Amino acid sequence: MVQMGPQRLIKRSFRVWTLPRIILSGLAGNLLWEVVKSNLPATARSSWPWRFVILDSSSTAAMASILAALMIARVQLSKSMAAAITWTAYDDPSRYVRNSRWTVHIKNGGPGRAIVSGVVYRVQIVGAVPAGEHWVSWWDAVAAIQRTGLRFRDDFFILALGEGAAIPPSGPSDTGLEIFSLNSRAASKVAEVLMRVQVDDVIGDKYERTITCWHAPSRQAYAQLDSSRHPLLRRLLKGR
Repeated sequence: MVQMGPQRLIKRSFRVWTLPRIILSGLAGNLLWEVVKSNLPATARSSWPWRFVILDSSSTAAMASILAALMIARVQLSKSMAAAITWTAYDDPSRYVRNSRWTVHIKNGGPGRAIVSGVVYRVQIVGAVPAGEHWVSWWDAVAAIQRTGLRFRDDFFILALGEGAAIPPSGPSDTGLEIFSLNSRAASKVAEVLMRVQVDDVIGDKYERTITCWHAPSRQAYAQLDSSRHPLLRRLLKGR
């Protein structure tokens, strides 16, 4: 099932999230060991295994306190520097497709950087067998649409957002990067285009978001959209 909706955290950084927790667990275990030993008679502490020492209790407690404070600071930093992948879709003109019908932009609304770690697509052509959970690369997505007779950059456009590409933080007035657009000819042949993008933030956490680049409306909604747009455009042009 496609997970739509908001951005999802799918993986924490091992180096700055998992590893400190493993070390803290070890320190907690050692501290418990030292506390148990301290309550034993002196004769018992001199025999094995109670004479086994890694760190004394005071050193262990100090290191655990420092590490716990760093982990709390890391959580606060991850919240303040997390990437926030957002997207907008509307019928404004495209930079790449003339007479475009639909244009989609992606942007990073968070304060931190977002480095693309993976992008896959799901394309559904009108009248074709349902794609299901079949996700493909950019090349395969473009080829699938071109097999319908549509031309790249003439009828539709998909941005090749490759691994390692940066999505910089964007202000409220910045529309972001154009990732998809199509004209009316393509809209009649393409039923759906989904884009699943994964990004790494400055902390090393990995986020995922599924973007609905295009979903063809029903015939009734499509007719209503046409009837509402064209009279308005005619009135605007007439008033110029």
